[in-house]
Amino acid sequence: SNRNKSRLRVANIHEKVANQRQDYQHKISLKLTSENQKISAESLNIKGMVKNRKLAKQISDVSWGNFLTMLEYKGDIYGCEMHYVDRFFPSSKRCSNCGYIKEDLTFATREWECPECQHLWDRDINAALNLMLFCESKIPLEEGKSTPDQLVVRLGMNRNTGSGQEATSEASAELVVLH
Repeated sequence: SNRNKSRLRVANIHEKVANQRQDYQHKISLKLTSENQKISAESLNIKGMVKNRKLAKQISDVSWGNFLTMLEYKGDIYGCEMHYVDRFFPSSKRCSNCGYIKEDLTFATREWECPECQHLWDRDINAALNLMLFCESKIPLEEGKSTPDQLVVRLGMNRNTGSGQEATSEASAELVVLH
């Protein structure tokens, strides 16, 4: 009898946590879709990522798939466009300032400095900037067909004088970084 009571208490706690998590996702997705015209997200292989034993619990707890579904249907209601970027797009590895791609960037590296423009990047902010640039069609879909010089010209930056830094900081002020 005591075991059954304990089992019911634990089930109630789990249900409460799940309801709180779902309520938070509804609130955040409503806020994002009602305040923005475009949202860009990476199309991740969530099923494959859950197979990693070290990350499976955290990924499942956050329920990315459910959150993306909420963003999609609420985006349709509030007129917010959802753009998905291919999972192999180097959003974290590409410098959003000059377009340089750092091939040897590991998952453990949270900050890195671009060897070309010497800009220090936080991995998540750089990825969010790249997703925003992709969403605004400033980075073409065919990655091999654009050079860093074309990206700099498209953003109105001058690599030699370093102007255009203000545009990047203004863009980062409008970003919403989701973890």
